[in-house]
Amino acid sequence: FYAQLSEEQRRRLGPEAYFYELTFENVGGLVMPIILEFTLADGSTKVERLPAEIWRRNDERVKKVFVFEQEVVQILLDPFKETADIDLGNNLWPVKKGESPFEKFKRKKSSPKHD
Repeated sequence: FYAQLSEEQRRRLGPEAYFYELTFENVGGLVMPIILEFTLADGSTKVERLPAEIWRRNDERVKKVFVFEQEVVQILLDPFKETADIDLGNNLWPVKKGESPFEKFKRKKSSPKHD
């Protein structure tokens, strides 16, 4: 991304710019807005809302570049649980090990009940 910028654009960004190119996949087929919460190195957060129209050109996969003045330590998709996302286990970066709520639900449904 940075290589595609003109000298003027690079100068405006300054030397302390952190670039994050995120790729989103539409797994369920329903286009929805993308709501992101970025946690920065100083502990502050920034919420970015991308309208559903972002899927207009490609309804399966989209990319978006975000620029910050400091390092991002965590990214959370749909932090306020406003969308119809049923698998919350893939909404966090960096990925935390463990079973997602959806995986727990599936395991609970498939295991026989012992009364």
